[in-house]
Amino acid sequence: MEISEGLEKYGLNHREALVYQELLKMGSATASEIAKNTKILRQTIYEILDDLLDKGLISFVIKNNVKHFEATNPQRFKEILNEKKEAIDNIFDQMKSLQSSQTKKPLVGIYEGVEGLKTIYSKIIRDKPKELFEIGDNESFSEIMKLYFVENYMIKRVENKTNFKLIADESARELFSTNKKQFRETRFNEKLKNSKTATFIYDDIVIMITFEKQPIGILIKNKLIAEMQKIQFDSLWEESKN
Repeated sequence: MEISEGLEKYGLNHREALVYQELLKMGSATASEIAKNTKILRQTIYEILDDLLDKGLISFVIKNNVKHFEATNPQRFKEILNEKKEAIDNIFDQMKSLQSSQTKKPLVGIYEGVEGLKTIYSKIIRDKPKELFEIGDNESFSEIMKLYFVENYMIKRVENKTNFKLIADESARELFSTNKKQFRETRFNEKLKNSKTATFIYDDIVIMITFEKQPIGILIKNKLIAEMQKIQFDSLWEESKN
């Protein structure tokens, strides 16, 4: 992973990551020098530096009446994360209490992009359903999720011993055959060819996903909807091939 990519995943925007990375290399520099090296307008550089100062990721010293900026030790990133984790840990039970005190009602969530899909799959793992049902284009799924699917989601589902019934397109036969060790039973249906969608059903939850360039996931928590989707799954399961 590139440094700039990691910094952006941490929460910096692209230009903040670029400036911080440049300061790491330069050691100490004026705003003009940073602007020149990064090819960012000087006025914009001041805004970026102010934001990084507020975040505690850079500092400055004044030499001959001119500010010279320096990147803080990268260890500071871990310290900030630990501080944030501690803050959340201190209020986590209170937040959960607020959530559980609300009247239960149907819940709908929309998740965008690969990171959104990771959030959805992480929820499935956390919920540890005894049974999980899926209808979907798994070729598109594995292509978009790549290593996350193989190294994270699939392994943890098996560790949870979640019994998994999958209806997939014929093209996925080599990838997703029935495998008792993976708690997976698979059937195939040509109707799913190039569908570029997937539907997950478990407990009172239905998740619908589109595998487009910018994938979208919709999560619905509603017992009646989940029961109807399960009826439709069972019907398609009966007409699909082993």
